Amino acid sequence: MAVNQSKWNLMTSSWVNSSEEMITTVTVNVSVETRNNNVGNRFDHGNTQLLDIFTFVIGPVAAVSNGFVLLALLCAHQIRRKNINVFIINQTVLDLLTCLFLVLTIVVRRLKAASTTGKWIICLLFETRAVVAVASYSSIFGLVVITAERYVKIVHAVVHRNHYRRWMTYAGVVLPWVDGICCYLIPTWATTAVVNGRCLRLLWPTPAMHSGYVLTTTVLHYVMPPAFFFFAYYRIVGVIRRQQRVVNATLAGASTSREAREHEQRKGSKQMNVVRMMIIIVVCFCICYLPYNVYDITFPPSYGLP
Repeated sequence: MAVNQSKWNLMTSSWVNSSEEMITTVTVNVSVETRNNNVGNRFDHGNTQLLDIFTFVIGPVAAVSNGFVLLALLCAHQIRRKNINVFIINQTVLDLLTCLFLVLTIVVRRLKAASTTGKWIICLLFETRAVVAVASYSSIFGLVVITAERYVKIVHAVVHRNHYRRWMTYAGVVLPWVDGICCYLIPTWATTAVVNGRCLRLLWPTPAMHSGYVLTTTVLHYVMPPAFFFFAYYRIVGVIRRQQRVVNATLAGASTSREAREHEQRKGSKQMNVVRMMIIIVVCFCICYLPYNVYDITFPPSYGLP
């Protein structure tokens, strides 16, 4: 009986020691995980603050610049009659709204709404970055519209002259806004909810669907537009240079006035200046959007969390 009692005491002591070791291990693991989460949160918070400071510096400057460009375009009545300038005005409006919404989003996200309606408005418009993303996506599609108009007008001048209609200008103004709404606003609002006062984003049925959505939007708004830009402007520059060589050879062999030669040279220079400006915009677009797209694919947001 004494031997059995000793065996029982030994087994009990062993079980207690094992339990204590297991509890200690779990506690340590939880403490380490909590500490790592706190470090990650502090790191993310520091990056967010740096990004906010950078936005407050760049955003107002870009908004003022776009505002002056828009004012100059609207004040010139002769400029507004050309189709390309209507597209440029629309593009300037989109860029201006992007800058303003970006600053406004940072300010409003720091506000705490008391009512349920206010929480929903802040969540749907600002915490999901809907207003900024819609204007940004629309701005990308606006560049595609401008490039397509220049490409058809210069490379396929006869087709443009015979088939271009005024309604196409209106469609070129509206389509960028439709693209921003369909590609970001609708999917984002469909996967967003306010639960217990918290704005929960990216509530996709499966993480694979969200990854597919991110990949699709990246291809549509970053991979395909630059490819089209480089193709279109390569063809445009080639056509303009070929036209200039033909015109110079024709004017040199004909007895034309000096004013006529200067007029043709100025016309070619204006076309080339527009192309140079658009090439600079396209290069800036590729450089500025590259970090965002790489980060969005490599480090996707937490699934189902704000």
